[in-house]
Amino acid sequence: NTAGVNGSTNSTTAVTPPTAPTAKPQNPSVGNITTGGFHLTWDRLPLLKRNGIIQGYQVTYNSQVVTTSQRMLTVQGVQPNTNFNVTVAAIGNQGAFGPRFSYAAFSTRQAVPDPPEVTASSTNYTVSVNIVSVNRSWTTRLYCVGIMAPSLPAQVTCDTSGTKTFHSLKPYTV
Repeated sequence: NTAGVNGSTNSTTAVTPPTAPTAKPQNPSVGNITTGGFHLTWDRLPLLKRNGIIQGYQVTYNSQVVTTSQRMLTVQGVQPNTNFNVTVAAIGNQGAFGPRFSYAAFSTRQAVPDPPEVTASSTNYTVSVNIVSVNRSWTTRLYCVGIMAPSLPAQVTCDTSGTKTFHSLKPYTV
């Protein structure tokens, strides 16, 4: 204090108490939606709307409530083809909640049906299905047998039965 006589000055510091945040989480996004889960992200609240230190975030989806200190949440272990309504709110000092952001409703992906039951035998091939289309392929074993002798032309044949009878052979020849 250059104007005063004794050189001392009284000073006062005032701090306003923190209050609940006054803004919703920013830029929310839902991604990596699978048959059994999804991933949520969001950005920080604007600095002037935090009204103190953000302690965490409360995420609600359907009947579940989760608190996290991160600006993201991965949800796993939910049912396929389930509709979700999700909200996120910032938690300020002393547990005061800010306004909630509501994500657009979304659903987890539908599960792929189990493969059809297939019955196969050597004489027929049957497929019982209850879906639009099935693509099945198989290979048949090809058997090749032959006889080669100096006194005869080579006889080689291939078929799928695995059995072949050769005719017009001469007895006791090699």
